[in-house]
Amino acid sequence: MKIQLAIDLEDVDGAIKLIKKTKDSIDIFEYGTPLVINFGLECLAKIRKQFPDITLLADLKIMDVAAYEVNQAVKYGADYIGTHTGYDLQAKGETPFETFALIKENVKNTKTAIAGGIKLANLEEVKQADPDLLIVGGGISTTDDPTKVAEEFKAAKNVFVYGGGRSGLGLKGFAMRLVQMGKTAYVVGETTTPAITADNLLIVASASGTTKGTVNIAKEAHRVGAKIWLWSTNDESPLAQITNQISILPGKSKNMVND
Repeated sequence: MKIQLAIDLEDVDGAIKLIKKTKDSIDIFEYGTPLVINFGLECLAKIRKQFPDITLLADLKIMDVAAYEVNQAVKYGADYIGTHTGYDLQAKGETPFETFALIKENVKNTKTAIAGGIKLANLEEVKQADPDLLIVGGGISTTDDPTKVAEEFKAAKNVFVYGGGRSGLGLKGFAMRLVQMGKTAYVVGETTTPAITADNLLIVASASGTTKGTVNIAKEAHRVGAKIWLWSTNDESPLAQITNQISILPGKSKNMVND
């Protein structure tokens, strides 16, 4: 499995620090559109100079003079050129495949990537498009310990996800993204989900960290020795006490009372 880490919200120094923390577990680093806008392609060259052996992808949202901008990205060290269909265009029924076909036709010496609206239902179309890289969300750069999370993603044989209510719906979507990355992922409770074992990773979400069903699932995973990653607003909850990694998300759980 190849893992791509999108770097969007850092400055250049922050991007370099993040790469240092995760480079042993990440296959591809994405120089995101916000970095392109804020710091330009010269900073892409700065990153390339410091890390000559990593794979870099420049995420350019091109509107004008596409051929020139693609050539500039390659000139400054990008290994992949790709297309992404935004949410507004997806809502109108557009997909990235038509644009990607143009890229595939014209880009000969650089690897190609595709993103935007990729779902299990259109994986056959993805195969026909034949990209070198399928881009999906990762959830690594915003965690408290990106090194540890990247290592666990890389090392885990299978990934299991579980959450109640809206948390569960969100994690089902995340599991689908993991499958698109080439990872074996399961939703706990589905009829085809196998038993979790010690070489697996369980991702659970609970704002309060006290949701009974989620706590019980995590306890069983903890009992067999699986790694547990908690997404929550509460780092002092029963769930937090048995997890290996916690990502604290801003917000309030339904059990919190407004001041």
